[in-house]
Amino acid sequence: MASHKVSVTLPEELLEASKTTARARGVSLSALITEALESLRRSEEGRAAVREFEAEAGEITVSERARARAVLAGADARKLMREAESA
Repeated sequence: MASHKVSVTLPEELLEASKTTARARGVSLSALITEALESLRRSEEGRAAVREFEAEAGEITVSERARARAVLAGADARKLMREAESA
């Protein structure tokens, strides 16, 4: 994937917090911002997929949403456990 240099304006506090986070993770500020934007893009794609599904199949119920959250929380917990075991 090609990369392009861009200029953005950020609030000072956000910039400093981002630099601190990048240093703590051992990555560049560009890498941290790329990760955040990729995460936002995935979230937006997920929301669009849910809207599309609901348009075809009807609104997802509260209990279905709760079940999905529980499944995702379990997956997150298993990932964290694997990461902790390999550290």
